[in-house]
Order: sequence, then structure tokens, then C-alpha cells
Amino acid sequence: MTHRGDVRFGVLGPSGVHAASVTIAGPVAPGTAFDPDDIAGHYWRPHTQPRGQWQHEVVHGGAYDAIADLMEHWQNAFNARRTSFQGISPRLLVGPAEISEYYDNVAEGTEAHLEVLRTTPLHDEIAAGFADVTFTAPTGDTIPVRLSVVAQRVEGTWLIRQYHAADPVRDAE
Repeated sequence: MTHRGDVRFGVLGPSGVHAASVTIAGPVAPGTAFDPDDIAGHYWRPHTQPRGQWQHEVVHGGAYDAIADLMEHWQNAFNARRTSFQGISPRLLVGPAEISEYYDNVAEGTEAHLEVLRTTPLHDEIAAGFADVTFTAPTGDTIPVRLSVVAQRVEGTWLIRQYHAADPVRDAE
């Protein structure tokens, strides 16, 4: 089915027709990572995407979606300077005063760009994942960070329950 979606998108897309496929990678059941209400959003999203950002394949994968959505939300909040989830400093920060001081020292215009590397469902309502984040200062200087995240679904909403920031693992050269 994915190949058919790719072909349809390639043929119809240039004509202004948005062809997309949605794959559900698990059993659909209310109150789980494959809740029908969450899945419905995948069917609606293609109708709201601007032409230049059309997706032709969407995969609802439970744990991956939970972590990816949370990390995207965090990235947008960091870039808008609206988050208390720090990621650049290796120093343990505790409490509102230390976190506020941290953000006061992050150069205005610093942006986070992330890539979710791996996710694992730990339970119907708990997922873990890893992401690489590159913080880019207005000067062009970059700081790479590896994040690990544990998320829990509470009353239909995925929340970050624990995270850890560390220097990314480098492949041997």
C-alpha cells in the first residue's frame, strides 16, 4: 500500500491533488497508544497541511508518535523561549530560579533542531525514546546533545515524566 501511496502522490501531487496514506502499526483500542481519537488526527492532518509541506505517508506507531510529538512540542517551546525543560547545560538545575537563570544565559535566537532516534513502548501508557538535539546559536556555534525521555499517557495526554541530557555518543572514526 505504501508504494501505491507514493505513486499516487508522485502522479497527482504536481496537479494539486494531495494523495496520502495512513498506516496504523498496531491494534486500535480506546485508551491505548492506538486510541481511535489519536489516530483520527492522522487522517485530518493531510487536509490542513500547506501545499509545500504535504506528507504522502503517515505512520501511527504508538510509542514513536508519542515521543516525536512531545519532542516537537518541546522544540517549538524552546525556540519560542516558553519551556522549563533545559537541554544545553550539563549542570543539574533545580527549581524555578535556577531554570530561569539558565534561560537568561541562553543567547536570544538560539534554536533547537532535533531528530528522534529510537522509541520503545514500555507499556500501553508508557514510552521511552532517544533524540539528538543540536542547539544552534545566532553566531552559528552548535552544541549537540543526546536526550533520553520517558513519557506517560495520563487521561489521554502524553507527558514527559523523566528526561536526561548528555553529550551524544560519537561513532568511532
